[in-house]
Amino acid sequence: MRSIWLLAAAALALPAPARAMDVAGHWAVKQGTVKYEVSHILHEALGTSHAVQGGADCTAQRCTFHFSVALDSFDSGDADRDRDMLAVVDAVEHPRVEVQGTGHLAGDDAAVLQLTVRLAGASVELPPLRVTVQRGWWSMQVHGAFPISLQTFHIPRPALLGVPISDTVRIYVDLSFGSA
Repeated sequence: MRSIWLLAAAALALPAPARAMDVAGHWAVKQGTVKYEVSHILHEALGTSHAVQGGADCTAQRCTFHFSVALDSFDSGDADRDRDMLAVVDAVEHPRVEVQGTGHLAGDDAAVLQLTVRLAGASVELPPLRVTVQRGWWSMQVHGAFPISLQTFHIPRPALLGVPISDTVRIYVDLSFGSA
């Protein structure tokens, strides 16, 4: 009888087998930050928006999601640059950048996403993106970064002193979801 108790105690002391977290439910963006970084040979610029809207619907391991940001909510610290950005992305006709896609968990703290980005009237499917996911009791945080090509979206590259900015724009996303 004593050996059964020792066996039971040993089994309880062993760590549980590793499995991916469960994210099932309906999630709404509660807070979010989206940043874009552009490069020029003379300087770099970072535009930031906290006006993120969206949500996700998830089963235990897979999600479909969408979020969007009003283009006029981005602030780079330079009003002229912000006005120029709105002009080159045709924000009057297309006032929001929209992201939608699907994702699946890839371990306890990561997910792989398939994204389609709609910007300046063009929709572009991006290569798979790995993001960090942190799950709380009633919350979930997603952090990631990815590049986009202005040429792919048919966006003309602004120039400074006759030299255009880099075609690659880096996007940074930090989203906090709560139960919807």
